[in-house]
Amino acid sequence: MGINTRKLVDFLLVESANHAGRKNGALMATYDQLVAYGLTRSEVPAAIAEAEGLGLIHVEHGGRYNMTNKPSVFTLTFYAHRDGAPPTNDWRRVTDENVAGMKRRRRREKQKLMSKSRTTVVRKVALRSIPGGKVDT
Repeated sequence: MGINTRKLVDFLLVESANHAGRKNGALMATYDQLVAYGLTRSEVPAAIAEAEGLGLIHVEHGGRYNMTNKPSVFTLTFYAHRDGAPPTNDWRRVTDENVAGMKRRRRREKQKLMSKSRTTVVRKVALRSIPGGKVDT
């Protein structure tokens, strides 16, 4: 589990404790709350996907993701649901192959992002060697 995923799960645990464990299945966490808690804004979707893939949480997506004006709602799968249903413990069904597949997908996504970078650094020495290239020194 990545650090942002751990922070997300920790935030949801704190949120659940703030409601005496009676709101599991209706836990909300906005991007601003998660960033204030220490997550990186750009990594929040990946953290949610990883936590859900590991079976630690269940998410009912809302907001921009689902084109609604409702926030996403989280359930910790290892705690009882607010309606009295027992924990689903989805994390027990996760296999080593599932985890390896998630790691491969995350690695590919990061490589895609890195390959899109178009920043080019040109040293002053290289500019001087271009015919007609003037460099202020």
